[in-house]
Amino acid sequence: MTEIQIQLRGAFPHQQAFLDCEKRYAIAASGTKAGKSVGGAMFAIRELLRTPGRVGTWCAPTYEQATAVGLAAVRGLLPPEHVAVRLSGVPSLTIGGSTLEFKSAEQPDHLYGPARDFAVLDEAGRISEEAFVAVRSTLVPTGGPMRLLSNPTGRVGWFYRLWCRGRDDDPDVASFHWKTADNPTIPASEIEDARRTHSERSFRALYLGEFMDTGGSVFRNVRECAIGALGPPEHGHRYVGGLDLARVGDWTVAVVIDLNTNSVVAFERWHGVSWEETSRRVFGLSKRYNGARFWVDSTGIGDSPLEQIERDGTPVQGVKFTATSKVQLIEHLVVVMERGELFFPPILQLMNELESFEGTTGTSGTTKYNAPSGEFD
Repeated sequence: MTEIQIQLRGAFPHQQAFLDCEKRYAIAASGTKAGKSVGGAMFAIRELLRTPGRVGTWCAPTYEQATAVGLAAVRGLLPPEHVAVRLSGVPSLTIGGSTLEFKSAEQPDHLYGPARDFAVLDEAGRISEEAFVAVRSTLVPTGGPMRLLSNPTGRVGWFYRLWCRGRDDDPDVASFHWKTADNPTIPASEIEDARRTHSERSFRALYLGEFMDTGGSVFRNVRECAIGALGPPEHGHRYVGGLDLARVGDWTVAVVIDLNTNSVVAFERWHGVSWEETSRRVFGLSKRYNGARFWVDSTGIGDSPLEQIERDGTPVQGVKFTATSKVQLIEHLVVVMERGELFFPPILQLMNELESFEGTTGTSGTTKYNAPSGEFD
């Protein structure tokens, strides 16, 4: 087979950082026309040319987006004499003995299939979680990389949760934030015109590449409250602690709030330790913060852990939540945060969980609050 050498035009700095990423998942939340489809195309071409015989998937929300945008972007970067394009059946592009298939996410069941070496999800924020799961399943045999690019949607859903993992130093996920202004070919005057003619909300989402609060988000001003700082105890201040004990696969989380300033001053989380070790850590926090009493979610864990903590000398009060009391507690926290009466440090894990917390109202008018599927609350 004839060796093919291709010199792609230079990537912009924000695209190059994305291309250089070595983690399995790289996610770009991108402002409009920041170059996300071209960035995805560059990644796909590099993967195709690693060795002959590779097969990848390019998936977009619709067939038209997969071909008119995805296929066109990849094709436009390659010399036509080396490329074979098929539009019948499953559209595909072949170069150097490797093939990239272009698929729609409209019917997720059709995305399951043979093993693939890599995948690109364009406008991933507008693709269903079922489609994401199906495409990912084709990478299981090869452990191949996936690149996800999208204009950001709301602070809910699988795409936002995965993006948050990358912002939280996940070993497998890297997240990137691109603004329209990162593309040097877009005139600054055009962006300024959009600022004047769009609502602030739509401008921030479309041109600044920001995830915005949605109707499903419960806590809508998390960032405004995240201006506090962890700190040592102050003489004469009163403190109270909260403890959420881990279930199977979950994390134990302990926080301490300074009642004089209404600020979270201690935040710790751990998992995989014994009840005895958990009790020791909680006692240490209580002793450090002037003998703070800890309120403990004892719903469904039995009395033993609570008794262990109390036996070890920590002032403690168990709380068993009901469906009604949980709603009341969450709605009280919503009001407190909206009034600016509670502050906490900009801890990514804490902010991500608050921003992704969801509320749904059933046909009976009853509201339920939960973390998204697969997440912790």
